[in-house]
Amino acid sequence: MGGERWENINHETQSMKHLTQKNKDKAFTLIEIMVAIAIVGILAAVILVSMNAYGAKARSSRAMAQASSALSAMASCWGNGGDVVSGTNICSIGSSYGTWPTLPTGYSYSGNSITKAQSVNPWVFSVTNTESAPTVCCNSKMNSCGQPSSCDVNATW
Repeated sequence: MGGERWENINHETQSMKHLTQKNKDKAFTLIEIMVAIAIVGILAAVILVSMNAYGAKARSSRAMAQASSALSAMASCWGNGGDVVSGTNICSIGSSYGTWPTLPTGYSYSGNSITKAQSVNPWVFSVTNTESAPTVCCNSKMNSCGQPSSCDVNATW
């Protein structure tokens, strides 16, 4: 009887060792966990950089759309004998021709009223930014706004 008891205990001990060994084989090591965390960190950094670039492009597109929205008011102003001016209102005749659109954060109209538009033809004004996005240029040659390499009355895009 005593031998049988020791045999059962020995069998149970071996079973426990076998289970413990199985559990060790299923567990992750500290190095494996650290590598997985590093990979997730690198992917997160890449995504954040990409999202920032998309944000800059979106602000640039919005600035171009805002600047373009002033073109019809400028044409109406000149058509009725007014001058395009800087400040709040687009036209010297009054506010009925609209106001200069508010630009996205980091963007501003460059220069003064002479830079914005001097006369009916030729005319040019630009929107600059503090980011690395290109300058938005609006001129009479294209009668629209774009992002050429340089902004003047002869710029094309």
